[in-house]
Amino acid sequence: MPIKPAAGHSAHGISEPRQIGRHRASSWPSAPPNDVACGEARLAGGWHGSLLSKAAGWLDVSRYSGAALAGFLIVCAALPYANTLLNGFVYDDITQVTHDPYLHSFRHLREIFTTTVWSYVGVEGVTNYYRPMMTLGYLLCYQLFGPVAYEFHLVNVLLHAAVVCLVFAVTRRLFGDRTLAFVAAFIFALHPIHSESVAWIAAVTDLELTFFYLLAFWLYLGVRRPAAEPSKATR
Repeated sequence: MPIKPAAGHSAHGISEPRQIGRHRASSWPSAPPNDVACGEARLAGGWHGSLLSKAAGWLDVSRYSGAALAGFLIVCAALPYANTLLNGFVYDDITQVTHDPYLHSFRHLREIFTTTVWSYVGVEGVTNYYRPMMTLGYLLCYQLFGPVAYEFHLVNVLLHAAVVCLVFAVTRRLFGDRTLAFVAAFIFALHPIHSESVAWIAAVTDLELTFFYLLAFWLYLGVRRPAAEPSKATR
């Protein structure tokens, strides 16, 4: 009669490892708890989640009116350059504003539109630098406020804010997405590449060019029509 091996021993007399805790191990779940998921659950349920939900609501551009977004963009455009209002005339500002006799009277409109910027100097001032809109703007500021640098700097800041609003309007009309338009205008308003154009009075030409260019493009987008369908004779 064959002899059965004792528990824990094989037929050859070699001990086999007992499956200690087999039932205990099987009582654990198939995967350990996910600490990240638990942390996210606690975060979503705590004050952090409430704060994040409020921030998401604030960043939802669709909840604000166009006027509110434009006002915010104007502040973002003007605030970084508020310190330039305390600056004076430098470099070309002196020759183009304080020393230019064409700004003293509207009788010089003909010279402004038919000659170059420094033509008042004489032969030495004859160049190809023709900027009648710049000189006309200087003339208006000079007649309203006199040779006060503060007012000329203020015009630059306001023009920059107007350009930012046009970036918002053009992008919105071009792509039909107000969030995209707001982000584009926000980045444009705070980008440091505009520092010289806004802070330097003589660089107002950059602001004027951008303003009228974007205004013309915005008007074009508003009146454009789809191309007419070809006639049967040309199909």
